Amino acid sequence: MQNSVDTKTPTSINMPVLTLNSSGPAVLHAKKLLLSYNFTKVNPTSDIFDADTEAAVIALQEHYQYDRDNNFAVEVNGTIDRETWRALGDHFYRKCRR
Repeated sequence: MQNSVDTKTPTSINMPVLTLNSSGPAVLHAKKLLLSYNFTKVNPTSDIFDADTEAAVIALQEHYQYDRDNNFAVEVNGTIDRETWRALGDHFYRKCRR
């Protein structure tokens, strides 16, 4: 019996909630994912969640709030929560699959 893998549904993740002035490796990871969306004002070498990062997150959330292809709701709040991490990962996954 072969295991099947669902490639359409993002997996659940356990990442920290990030808000303005958060810092650390998770912020750097989030910024790299935001850069994959071409949010060029995000500084990928700083591990600080600054105003430019927050603006990019809000733009991402606004996109996913109306994206009919996803199966999860994203609240527009400038915070990288579980749903926003899923949106970031979903985009990166789709981009890599092309």
